[in-house]
Amino acid sequence: MLDALAPHGPDASSQQPAPHPGRSSSHAPEPVALGHRLLKITAEDELEAQPLAVPSSRNSSPGPSGWLVADARIDNRPELAAALGLAETAAMPDSSFILHAWQRWGRDCVQHLIGAFAFAVWDPRSQEFFLARDHSGDRPLYYRKTADSFAFATTARAIRACPGVSSELDQRQLARDLMGLPPQAPGTRFRDVQALAPGHSLVVARDHATARRYWDIHSLAPVRFRRDQDYVDAFLELFDEAVRCRLRTTGGIASELSAGLDSGAVTATAARLLTGATLHAYTSVPCPSFSGPVPRGLIADEGPYAAQVAALYPNIAHILVDPTGSDMLRELARLFPLLDIPHAAALNSVWGDLIFDRAAAAGVKVMLAGSLGNFAVSYSGADILHSTFRRGRWLATLRHAWHLRRIGLSSGRNAASLTVFSLLPWPLRRRIDPLIRAVGFDWSALRPERARELNAVDQFRRHLFLRSSPLPGLMETQFQLNQYGDYYAAASAGWGIETRDPTADKRVFEFCAAIPPEQFLVGGEGRSLIRRAMRGRLPESTLTRQEKGTQAADWYQSLSRIRAELAAELARLEQSPVARGLIDLDLLRSALDPWPATAEEAARRSGLYQSALPRGIAVGVFIRRVEAEARAQ
Repeated sequence: MLDALAPHGPDASSQQPAPHPGRSSSHAPEPVALGHRLLKITAEDELEAQPLAVPSSRNSSPGPSGWLVADARIDNRPELAAALGLAETAAMPDSSFILHAWQRWGRDCVQHLIGAFAFAVWDPRSQEFFLARDHSGDRPLYYRKTADSFAFATTARAIRACPGVSSELDQRQLARDLMGLPPQAPGTRFRDVQALAPGHSLVVARDHATARRYWDIHSLAPVRFRRDQDYVDAFLELFDEAVRCRLRTTGGIASELSAGLDSGAVTATAARLLTGATLHAYTSVPCPSFSGPVPRGLIADEGPYAAQVAALYPNIAHILVDPTGSDMLRELARLFPLLDIPHAAALNSVWGDLIFDRAAAAGVKVMLAGSLGNFAVSYSGADILHSTFRRGRWLATLRHAWHLRRIGLSSGRNAASLTVFSLLPWPLRRRIDPLIRAVGFDWSALRPERARELNAVDQFRRHLFLRSSPLPGLMETQFQLNQYGDYYAAASAGWGIETRDPTADKRVFEFCAAIPPEQFLVGGEGRSLIRRAMRGRLPESTLTRQEKGTQAADWYQSLSRIRAELAAELARLEQSPVARGLIDLDLLRSALDPWPATAEEAARRSGLYQSALPRGIAVGVFIRRVEAEARAQ
């Protein structure tokens, strides 16, 4: 397992109990063994010496009362130190904070930890493991429980390295990938491997394994202030701290800077805090041959807009990256040994990986991102009708419906779907709600017969439209369903760079979920909170712009360059019964032959070329390479 994790922790490897080369095979094995791989990102990482022994209490027998292993970055170190009465913490590794929190609060320690973490504690007295994963899933945690064994690791590949563990694929989970849906926890793409969901803990004993959701966003205490400006001030205090605590590293710091509010807010705030230090800001731009088309309301080349942000801060080094030097198939092959899931945005992997290539060459160890901003800090406010209607605020609902329609954030059909239709039983609602009925499946590469067998269209519609609370739908589901942790782990293993997202900070998200949703519409515009908070930090053009950047805008040119290679990949997928049974290879072949003569012609079937083809290829490559590895073992 440690060998399988080597790319994720190249700087040190340790285990407990320590290996004994001279021990005879007849010697009784230890009941528990723990291992740790280290990637050094911060100065405190130099002090890591895991697994950590849990000190015995005064009344217990001699020796440690357990062991702890962690993949963690703790972001509320000062607050934890004060709560735990720790005086000297400057030279304390992050795992030690978890250890002290465990000693003080036991299983409730997860309620006090803020940051990115996956950890496990072995308690020999109860003969139980306790495992936990951070609220937003920044660190993956996979496991396998059988009648006589339990294994866990931060990658599925490490679990599959264990004797007796099959690499048989779970076709239902792969079908969800083709549908654009996340896996159903605790399932993964492998039948023998399970995953702990974000914000969950797991207690494992000999005869059971019980998961519990410890982070419940539905029970947050409301946050209410007298003035609109009070919300901005409170948000800025939290957001500045969320960025500041993520700047801790011994290497360079970079950000992914687009034309949007989220990456701009993260980049601008980091530049303000990095006094005297350079912030590398990388912006993806289309290839030189790109000529459109660009859908209305979208921005293809975000370079000039990102440059306006960078120009405000002399310590930002702005770097443009175009995808000319690579292609989708090359990046899928490069990522496969590092990523335990099919790539959900294969077209984006090209520019994403090239940014990390450039950053690694510049000595960067931390990449700042704003990936989850749309679900918190820059929430548009479009779902406010659902919130006010479910709370019985009828007049407010009517007023907001009129206003949202006037500013273009909603329509009459959307208002009905979020209010009256949301009260109907699902079988009736899906028949009469025009928005639900309009959701088709022509953009998916899932074979039609499998789609019917899995009731795929209804699954996808439920995912989009069903809500379990007054919270905005994106806020309610995204943090429990996202898989960014797997991509972050792949970046750490492939480039030695840790991705950190201040917009996913627990304190920031809870604040955004607890304030009145009207705060995202103050001043008559969507995303009002982040626009008001960033005034003076971002250019006015960024704050007022309604257009959004589009990722991989040059998808037609990118796919055109590898048309022959895509055809060859489809031919290889024909040899896989699993791929052939799941993926509509005939549909994908029809996309390649005849090939659209122009980008405009291809854009008329954008669902096929921007979704079905890249997603189908990504899932197919994943299937084929897993099968090839299994045959080689």
